[in-house]
Amino acid sequence: WGSEADLDLRVVEPDGTEISWEATESSSGGALDLDSNAQCAPGPAVEHIVWPEGAAPTGEYTVRVDGFDFTADDGGSCGSGDYTLTINVGGEETVHEGTVGQDEVDEYSFSA
Repeated sequence: WGSEADLDLRVVEPDGTEISWEATESSSGGALDLDSNAQCAPGPAVEHIVWPEGAAPTGEYTVRVDGFDFTADDGGSCGSGDYTLTINVGGEETVHEGTVGQDEVDEYSFSA
């Protein structure tokens, strides 16, 4: 995303395990690399959740983009919740563009 807003990426694995800033790793090897822009702090505005090659469990996944925080400590705006989400499964990419507001969540599903 292109702002200092605090958006969060979450992925729910087929067994219901959620990977997010609250639980950054799963027993299957899935991991969140960075909780970017926490509390609207300047950052790279990108988050990835990945598995080692060939280790992702087979089944249905849910990806969530969470509009967590859009207000800086001084009460000003951190920017918009416009984002681009890329889902890569076995080298095949699907790209979604969207916008979330404060406390809004966009949800996407895919199979691996």
